[in-house]
Amino acid sequence: MSIVYADEADVLNVALFGKTAKEWREENPNLKGNIREDDDKIIASVHAYEPYDFALNAKGRGLWNQDTWVIDHLMTDITELFLEKGTPAVIGEFGALYKPVEGNDVSRAEWAEYFVKKATETGVPCVWWDNGNFTGK
Repeated sequence: MSIVYADEADVLNVALFGKTAKEWREENPNLKGNIREDDDKIIASVHAYEPYDFALNAKGRGLWNQDTWVIDHLMTDITELFLEKGTPAVIGEFGALYKPVEGNDVSRAEWAEYFVKKATETGVPCVWWDNGNFTGK
């Protein structure tokens, strides 16, 4: 038997729940939403390199300009999309590229301090990502 999936999300649905989202909807016509919304064993893992121009863009700026609103907005999104719906979340990857600009180390440290502070206030643990091979040029 050959199975054709609508998208990669259906591959996960079949692996985790034994059925596609379409099959679940057909079995549950009175329920709205997503097959995962009723599962109590789901946790959202977010990879966050914000603000992108500072944190991940190799050709971006080397100094953080205290644009805290980007991080604040990210935490609001995580709260609204996951936490308020009862889905725990973790920032499974975050970090900022080293860039050969004077003050980059201090800037990255200040950025990381603010990022972790906001995530902690939001109730979201963070995992720092640094593979030792990440420098902006």
